[in-house]
Amino acid sequence: MGIAFAVEPRIQRRAERPEWEIRFADNLDVAEYARQLDYFKIEIGATAKSGRTEYIREVTRTKPPKHVGQLDEDDRVRVKWLRGTLHAADRKLLAKAGINSQSKELWHFLPPDVRATLDQLERDYAGLSPGEVRRTCYLVRAKQRAAGYEFVVIEQDPPQPDAAKSDAQNSPQPVPSERGRP
Repeated sequence: MGIAFAVEPRIQRRAERPEWEIRFADNLDVAEYARQLDYFKIEIGATAKSGRTEYIREVTRTKPPKHVGQLDEDDRVRVKWLRGTLHAADRKLLAKAGINSQSKELWHFLPPDVRATLDQLERDYAGLSPGEVRRTCYLVRAKQRAAGYEFVVIEQDPPQPDAAKSDAQNSPQPVPSERGRP
């Protein structure tokens, strides 16, 4: 499973913004992965140590359009790989656009509507405010009843209130010790 971690610029303390993990299936080929990125209008960026970032979008195209900017001037939520094999797919897609990504940090930049969707899903999952949530994990999957893709919440810390109650009810209860009895 490819796991990416979201960072929100200009917010430094964890308490102000829950952590987001976004998971993509690891068995995706580059073409399917590119379709998912394009569906959500996610841009890939390769950032040099200077902060200069080369961005690509519409990554299913033969030669994706690109533009250049500074990382510290980009206010979008950005996602960085933690683990998985899709990091290599990002490098292939950047190379297709003529961008050398060696020695550069790779990011996904989420458009505002995707951020709004993730915010709403996070709130709806357990009915908690962002200040009450430490981490939310999303999965990207094909929509069940329509064309396209969707994000779904698969984990949240703290967990849904019903799940916490259910876990407490189903956990083994302590048994009084038999010691000291005749």
